[in-house]
Amino acid sequence: MEFTIHTAFWEQQRKHDPTFTVAPDGVHCNSTGHHTIAEVILKAWGVESRILISDEMTQLVNQKGAMLHNSWLSHIGHKRPGMTDGLSLEEANAAAAKIDMRLQPLIMDLRPYAVGGRHPLTPIAR
Repeated sequence: MEFTIHTAFWEQQRKHDPTFTVAPDGVHCNSTGHHTIAEVILKAWGVESRILISDEMTQLVNQKGAMLHNSWLSHIGHKRPGMTDGLSLEEANAAAAKIDMRLQPLIMDLRPYAVGGRHPLTPIAR
């Protein structure tokens, strides 16, 4: 299956803001890029309705990912210019668990909006 992720939304954004990008480093997508890719794939799969997550959820997930990413890079001894040391794996996992505790009620709040009353992560039989 092939997907075209270049969207009219991106074109409109670039008309209003020539500096608009979904990959600031030219390679890795930001949240807008990931959201667009997910939309295109879900549409291709015939999923027209989905649950949008809040900015707070996005921020928490991004915070957790960046923290664990830096922790693992430090753990394996990866050196990158300008990179600060991450937390130890033990500290990072403990902090990630705290973020998960903050995320859980936000996820549960979405349950009533799931297709057919199912949890958002429950696969839908076709």
